[in-house]
Amino acid sequence: RVRLLQPAAPPWWRYALPSLPVITLWRNRRLIWQLAIRDLRSRYQGSFLGLLWSFVTPCLMLLAYTFVFRYVFQARWGTSPQETGIEFALTLFAGLLTYMAFSESVTRSPTAIVAQPNLVKKVVFPLEALPAAQVVGAAVHIGVALAMVWIVNACLVRPPGWSLLWLPVIVIPYLWLLLGLAWVLASLGTFLRDLGPGVAIVTQVLIFLSPVFYPLTSVPARWRWLFELNPLATYVESIRCVLLWDRVPDGLGLATTAILSWLVFQWGFICFMKCKRAFADVL
Repeated sequence: RVRLLQPAAPPWWRYALPSLPVITLWRNRRLIWQLAIRDLRSRYQGSFLGLLWSFVTPCLMLLAYTFVFRYVFQARWGTSPQETGIEFALTLFAGLLTYMAFSESVTRSPTAIVAQPNLVKKVVFPLEALPAAQVVGAAVHIGVALAMVWIVNACLVRPPGWSLLWLPVIVIPYLWLLLGLAWVLASLGTFLRDLGPGVAIVTQVLIFLSPVFYPLTSVPARWRWLFELNPLATYVESIRCVLLWDRVPDGLGLATTAILSWLVFQWGFICFMKCKRAFADVL
């Protein structure tokens, strides 16, 4: 009897080369983009409004949150002495959209591999492109809405300034964080099917632990350090600074969060590539 032996799995440090995940994404960039566009089209296929739903849903949420926090709780951001309703709404919307990019990426990641068993079993396919495509789709989806927020703010509140040049410095590390978490959750979700509902619960709680509905300065000083450990807090506040307030974001906080995001990005790639060989055995 002849026994076929599979080659041994490469050690984890083979995937720890800092440039390897970037090279992998660049090599599969066309495939990732095609998968992201297909995913965006499939969401609203057959519906009457189509892609307009991507704007209708956040706008309805914005109206509800603005009414509750602005007129019921009498909340204010404190960005100007004479803060108007439109300023409050845009500030709330920018934070909500930034968080939605995170929420959409992580809640869908646990099923990224499970939902495509044919690609795992029958075809030689770069599976690491599947979670990346979901992140790219979420980024495009939310990025268009954030662009509309910036246009409305530039037309009705204040003209754009040079602080917008900081936007790539914020967005690129944010994508590192989302990609790293997507790879980790996609690899673990293939083996732990209860991970998806658990992640959904965590994201619902995390929105209230991030400065989405309130400014970070309103958190009591003794608890503020705990909220500042949340990397989403840095990205939400930084996006508001450059898009709406024409301010330079906190450089030290952004640099620290960017380093953390890169470590998550690298760790997520290592975790996914090590688990990749076992996907076909559990599907």
